[in-house]
Amino acid sequence: MAVKEATRETITNKWSRLYGTLYTFLARAMLDNFGDEGERVLRQAIHDYGAYRANWMRADHQARGLALNLANLQNLGDMPNTDSLEKDGRICTPSYFRVTVNECTHNDTWRELDSLDAGIIYCSEVHHPMYEGYAGGTLELPDYLTKGDACCTFVLKQPGAPEPAAEPKADVYPEAKIARLYGVLYCFLARAMIDAFGEEGEAALRQALGAYAQHAADLLGADQLADGWELHGSELQPAEGKSTITGQAVYAAWQEVEGTGTPLGLIYFDEIHRSG
Repeated sequence: MAVKEATRETITNKWSRLYGTLYTFLARAMLDNFGDEGERVLRQAIHDYGAYRANWMRADHQARGLALNLANLQNLGDMPNTDSLEKDGRICTPSYFRVTVNECTHNDTWRELDSLDAGIIYCSEVHHPMYEGYAGGTLELPDYLTKGDACCTFVLKQPGAPEPAAEPKADVYPEAKIARLYGVLYCFLARAMIDAFGEEGEAALRQALGAYAQHAADLLGADQLADGWELHGSELQPAEGKSTITGQAVYAAWQEVEGTGTPLGLIYFDEIHRSG
């Protein structure tokens, strides 16, 4: 039976909350365990993550024959369009984009977890490399919710952007898009922690994942956080006959970033199941 549209949106919004929650627990691990150096590593990891998303979207659009302009970036980018963002006054053309975001699921999650400081780091580091790296445009972000402003205001400009703007299309599986980003974000944060802090970093990562799994179990169920994967010898693979759309998307994201061995995925799988 096909999943109803309302159910898909509910699942997508749950994964948006999981995205913000996972970020919070891993960011807190860096900030609380490693101080100023942890903050530096976290900022660089989120900057690199934003740049990776820009490069991925640019390559995706070029492969699909789409013009690299702001309308295509916004309408056909790597994020699903759901009610996790409440938007006003949206202006979207190939060379100019402006939107006011009044509510954001990620910001709500960071506030609930008393981690707006980590949210400020995310917002200040991810947006410029992501939006400006796509096709050389410029971003102004005068207001954002994590600083205590009433809204986030995004103003993007790309003078002389090529036409046309492709017709927006609804995502068939919007939950898979946010689940993919969840997997990519995890890889960038986990790899940065281990590369910068070695065994201490891996221990902090494992502890943070365990705490995250116990917290997130109330939202989605700890078993579902690793649903659809199983160990074959020492390798992690999709479980035959029970792999979910979101589980496949997360697993594919790990392979996309880390390669077929998914070493960071094995750490995630181990700690999520241990805590579940």
